[in-house]
Amino acid sequence: KQEVEVAVCSLYEMLGSFHILINNAGVAQFGKFLEMPREEWEHVVKVNLFGAYYMTRSVYPYMVEQKRGDIINIASTAGEKGAATTSAQTASKAALIGFTESLAMEAREHNIRVMTVIPSTVVTESTIAKGLVDQNNQERLRAEDVATYIIVALKLHSRSCLKRASLWSTNPGN
Repeated sequence: KQEVEVAVCSLYEMLGSFHILINNAGVAQFGKFLEMPREEWEHVVKVNLFGAYYMTRSVYPYMVEQKRGDIINIASTAGEKGAATTSAQTASKAALIGFTESLAMEAREHNIRVMTVIPSTVVTESTIAKGLVDQNNQERLRAEDVATYIIVALKLHSRSCLKRASLWSTNPGN
């Protein structure tokens, strides 16, 4: 918490304003509910939900003062639909989606757009290491696909907000 506040204050002093905040920090732990240690379950929620909360809590007041800004929270399709071994991931990402929906309604009066990008599995070092994807599968989403979507959403005129969208691999293959 304190590290986030110090970093945000330092950035504000350097930049003078905040226009865009993208909350993309995330971890995933998979396992059956009764078999996953409580500490691992809590860690997933702390990173995936509270990481975005602390960053938003620190940056949002500057955006309110500026009367503009964009906040983008990266969730996961796991937040829309659970699976047998994803209780921590699903709970944290569903909560992030709900947090984003509520903040979007609150922030509108300050001309701040709050959006959720909800990608299916993206090829990253983490998803490769967990065996969720094959790095050679060219049909799976890549980070640049998510980034392209974000750029498109940000390019919309400030009078409009693409509040929530899921981004799926068209045909992820095997």
